[in-house]
Amino acid sequence: MRKRTDVLERGLLIGGKSVPASSGKLADDISPWDGEIYARVAAGTPADITRAADAAQAAFPSWSGAGAFERREIFLRAADVMARRGEEAIVALARETGASRLFSEFNLAFCIQVLREAAAAVTRPVGELLPTSIPGAYSIAQRIPFGVVGAISPWIIIHKSLAGRFIPRYVERVRALPAGDPADPATIVGPLINTRGAQRVSKLVKDAAAKGASLLTGDGAIEGPNGTLIRPVVLADVTPAWTSSPPRSSGRRQSSTLSTPRRPPST
Repeated sequence: MRKRTDVLERGLLIGGKSVPASSGKLADDISPWDGEIYARVAAGTPADITRAADAAQAAFPSWSGAGAFERREIFLRAADVMARRGEEAIVALARETGASRLFSEFNLAFCIQVLREAAAAVTRPVGELLPTSIPGAYSIAQRIPFGVVGAISPWIIIHKSLAGRFIPRYVERVRALPAGDPADPATIVGPLINTRGAQRVSKLVKDAAAKGASLLTGDGAIEGPNGTLIRPVVLADVTPAWTSSPPRSSGRRQSSTLSTPRRPPST
């Protein structure tokens, strides 16, 4: 493991301030491309999660009590800051996570849109008019914020009925994807998040091939200066005989590995 001379150090953002972890420990944030330490960050604990939720709940009354236009302006300023500092974010994502420029630009634009949509939602008319038993009179139902919540949103892509036409085109496009250094603007597929992830994906690909799956492109070979780059792999004729989870769980921040259940029989 190598260490840059410009290593960042970051705490946990709790209550609007950067604070150390309750454990007092720091964790090395390793660049997946070159294996160097990109940053040292506070190693949060379950107690820190509770601390952050409590701080958010404590701030909730003043936030929900603020005027609609004041809250809207905060979201709009956040979107403007993100847009203004977008290039910094793209460079940081490449160094810290191995994300390609194309992937980072997509996520940057998406985040800016989310903030601006949130700003618009603040002043959007809400509520319902409810009929009553009194002629000409109505009740108003108003939605109010509940408080601090946590959510996990799963996502997955499935291709089935169009496999016969989809797979050849997909393979052609995947085979042409430039893979390599995420700092290179031409790169589409960067490294996996760490060497362990690369080794896992490589093992899955080789296990699938040994059990009868067809490698339509790629072979799962590990490349790159830190042993984290695997060129995109497309598998077909996958059987249930996996030693572990299927390769759609690729370990990539931007996945380009696809498994398909079966190619349709030739006619």
